Amino acid sequence: GLREQLPGTQFLMYTMHDDDHRVFEALRAGANGYLLKSAGPDEVVQAVHEVLRGGAPMSAHVARRVVTHFQERSRPGN
Repeated sequence: GLREQLPGTQFLMYTMHDDDHRVFEALRAGANGYLLKSAGPDEVVQAVHEVLRGGAPMSAHVARRVVTHFQERSRPGN
């Protein structure tokens, strides 16, 4: 994958897709952040700067999906 070919490169997904499969596939593949195309230009610039500072920016809707995923997995019986 790109992560192996370009070590040290930061990857920010910028897409219209927000389904769980694509979000988690991108994060597992090494994406440092996940931004939906509904984000405004200022938010995109801010996300790029955040990735370069070591952050993991995500659109609010995507962040909610990630949090929900881990909360559901940590419940007893899961």
